[in-house]
Amino acid sequence: MGIVRLELLGGKPFLRKDFANLCNFVNKEGFLYTIITNGEYLSSLDKKTINAIKAASEIIISVDAFGKIHDDSRKRPGLFYKIIDGIQLLKKLNIKCSLLCTINKNTASSLDDLINYLKPLEIDLFVRPTILSGNAKNNNLLNVNMTEIYNKYKNTPHVFHNTVNLVDEISESKYYGCDIRHLLNIDVKGNFLLCHMDRSIKESNIDFYILQNYY
Repeated sequence: MGIVRLELLGGKPFLRKDFANLCNFVNKEGFLYTIITNGEYLSSLDKKTINAIKAASEIIISVDAFGKIHDDSRKRPGLFYKIIDGIQLLKKLNIKCSLLCTINKNTASSLDDLINYLKPLEIDLFVRPTILSGNAKNNNLLNVNMTEIYNKYKNTPHVFHNTVNLVDEISESKYYGCDIRHLLNIDVKGNFLLCHMDRSIKESNIDFYILQNYY
């Protein structure tokens, strides 16, 4: 079948000045696509970008904990409530969004508070363990017993697990999950990634494609 779905991801994908054009290009080519973001700039998007992202299947926002614990984890003061403002805007515009929550020993203690705070928003929260690569590995983050967390919240509305198996540890792999989902990822610099869990593996850059021919 080839590639039928893409992920456009950051951290901060909306920092690309041509991000709206990129979304329009992907949509015109007939791909399904999702956008993954830390949510920092969602509430301040311009009209052109808002119109472009309406074609996305979903906006997935990374949130690791509640309030200041999340901000400290990401080293971005005030980020958590910027995310909340962004969620409220997306819901107002009927743009589908969900949250991806990466759990480790620094963030797990606030999961109850996060889930309770999100209840009025009725937004899906997908919980997964920390993949020990990149900054997570550099910062010596420690995982928790994910089976206990999954079992605790398995009947909680809007809370889901985001791994294939309920396991305590994820074995090291450059392609964890990617071979299952068959996705090609594009990062904020336009790099094609074989796996967003290991962003050092780059194939090429979207700038090789002449986007202006489509406008």
